[in-house]
Amino acid sequence: PQELELAFFGKISTGKSSLIQTMLPNATIDTSIIGGSTTTIERYHYENARGLSLTLLDMPGTHQAGADGTLDQDVMTAARRVHIVAYVIDQDLTESDMISILRLHAFEKPMLVILNKTNLYNAAELDELKTRIRARLPEDIAFITAASAYRQPVRRQQPDGTALWEAREVPGNISALLQKLAQMTAARGTLTARNRDALISLADETLTQRLNHYRRERGEAMVKSYARKAMLGGVAAVGPGTDVIIQGYLGMDMLKNLTKLYNIPARDIDLQTLVEAASSKVKTHLTVILALAGNVCKAFPGIGTVIGGASHAVAYGLIFESLGRATLQTLERGSDTFDSQHIMQHFEEQLKNDLETRAQSLVRLALNSREKSRQS
Repeated sequence: PQELELAFFGKISTGKSSLIQTMLPNATIDTSIIGGSTTTIERYHYENARGLSLTLLDMPGTHQAGADGTLDQDVMTAARRVHIVAYVIDQDLTESDMISILRLHAFEKPMLVILNKTNLYNAAELDELKTRIRARLPEDIAFITAASAYRQPVRRQQPDGTALWEAREVPGNISALLQKLAQMTAARGTLTARNRDALISLADETLTQRLNHYRRERGEAMVKSYARKAMLGGVAAVGPGTDVIIQGYLGMDMLKNLTKLYNIPARDIDLQTLVEAASSKVKTHLTVILALAGNVCKAFPGIGTVIGGASHAVAYGLIFESLGRATLQTLERGSDTFDSQHIMQHFEEQLKNDLETRAQSLVRLALNSREKSRQS
């Protein structure tokens, strides 16, 4: 494959690493010490089936510059080998930034300056900042804006009316960066047209990967929450059985929220059929699950005073966790596979998968929840 190497410079905390990771979330990372010094360079390498081979170098922060703004000589030597030099900032240019940029510019290599973290500015502030920066840069240095992926606090309303704050990952915006890199490689003939298209498509690929990561993370948290609710419901159950699932309220609610998370339409009647199929499937495993839950609870003295009918409660937690996990497995494969048959196949597997460890985890969850409620 054709190789393209880029070196990213900039002061610490400007988001060089997060920008690189936003571009290449699945890259392999290698850390090396150069020139016998303590200076390290992080190398992120990525290849895809379309023949694109990228190596992005996360260079040490330019805060290591001397009193006259000169960069570490070993770092400068390493940077001479790359195809494109980038300098990352997250605010207006300082004098030390300009000194570093002009020294890198002296390499006479394709160079661009990237204003990162644009999400921190409103539209008017960003326009003014862009104008000031562009005016101070040599004309042959490209200038673009970008936003590396970041976590944003989001307030989510719970079904019981309470509010919960959670950190949601925002995928950022690197389209302009990839477009500019494609233009720069076209001008120098560094990459073929096919590989330049592959480079531009990284934005969509990265967005999809980060969206999948968020969905998986959020879905697993959702399943854990419903497993806990099922345990609490199990305490109130008159006797062992699948009544919590048969009642359907929690099961339907969990499935609705999971399908909504993946933007896969599901009718209530379909979900009801799924819950009923799960109830039927549980009957053949219930005796084993209850026995295992009872044995696990014995290892936690006093658990009965915490969650009442402990073995029944843990059994319900395992059932809901298994159903939730099976649904997530199916949803991750897309809408074409979302049907009762696929979910029940995964559900059957989950009802046999590592039950003892999972039951112990659920008991600890109940104990932790109790401790938190005491403290509040």
